[in-house]
Amino acid sequence: MIHIVADSTCDLPFEEQQQMGVRLVPIVIQFGEESYQDGVTITHEEFYDRLEKSETLPTTAAPPPALFEDVFHQCLQDGGEVICVTMGQNFSATNQSAQIAARDVSPERIHVVDSHNGSAGAALLIREAYRMAKQGDKTAGEIAEALRELAPRVHLYALLDTMKYLWRSGRISRGAGLVGNMLSIKPIMRVLNNSIEAAGMTRGEKGGVNALKRFLDKHKPDLRYGVAFFNGNVAGRMESLISEIKPLLGDAAIYRSSFSGAVGTNTGPGIVGMAYVAL
Repeated sequence: MIHIVADSTCDLPFEEQQQMGVRLVPIVIQFGEESYQDGVTITHEEFYDRLEKSETLPTTAAPPPALFEDVFHQCLQDGGEVICVTMGQNFSATNQSAQIAARDVSPERIHVVDSHNGSAGAALLIREAYRMAKQGDKTAGEIAEALRELAPRVHLYALLDTMKYLWRSGRISRGAGLVGNMLSIKPIMRVLNNSIEAAGMTRGEKGGVNALKRFLDKHKPDLRYGVAFFNGNVAGRMESLISEIKPLLGDAAIYRSSFSGAVGTNTGPGIVGMAYVAL
């Protein structure tokens, strides 16, 4: 049997976790002296509500290897192997924690995959791992290798609703953030191949949607893997985005998720976006 493990930043909806039997190891979110486990002791909605009221930004921490070890031991009790998909190693020490745990538990039976991405981008790899495992004609090692080859093709585009949290985290100046908000400028970020970069600036909601359409046209999606959409406490905005983008996607599967607080600290609430595997 092949077991699938991931960290909580993959934002895989609970229903899919249950259906696929995926076990999630939570990222730690720290608000001052109070510590929470992402998706376990604090929901995404609760995180964004608290973020808006907090005078200081929360911090996050990768799960320690011991948490991965516990999950790996549970998975291997009945035999089989493990595929563990983590957030991109350039964004967090989570992959390193999983690697350490795998070496200590059973390096021959645990295959750790760096998603090169996060959130809905990592979830696309998890869905593909489940599909291949269910098909039953590949070993866990072969599936892990297929995921490693697929990971650099995953594009994630995020349309931020505000520049406030970028300047609060020191990524841009406070003046630039204030001017940007006054002019209704919305940054677009792209996550690709273990790198986060500014993909552009746009004005207003319509401008943002049009920009995402242009990215889809420039880096065309491989529709066999579906397209995943996400939001930071603004499900209605996400549905509006889906209604705009869906006519471009034919009969591709559409996935929906909320955006984890563990990665939403620097983006703030209101974020929407999409992830897909490019051709």
